[in-house]
Amino acid sequence: MSDTDSTNGFFRLLYFLFAVCTGIVGYAINHSVFWAICDFLFSPFAWAKWLICKQVSLPIIKQAFSFFTG
Repeated sequence: MSDTDSTNGFFRLLYFLFAVCTGIVGYAINHSVFWAICDFLFSPFAWAKWLICKQVSLPIIKQAFSFFTG
């Protein structure tokens, strides 16, 4: 196993975690499983749209990850 394979695997894992978090935030915004899956699949585009249209904010992110705080 070469060094580039392990680096590539690390970045794939990071992107997967980023996409999962994007899907969770997408569900909090839209309350739709369909749009959460679309946001998971197209994570960078979802974030670009949310930031341009000002649909994402800190309270929405806190609501999406409220299971961490209990």
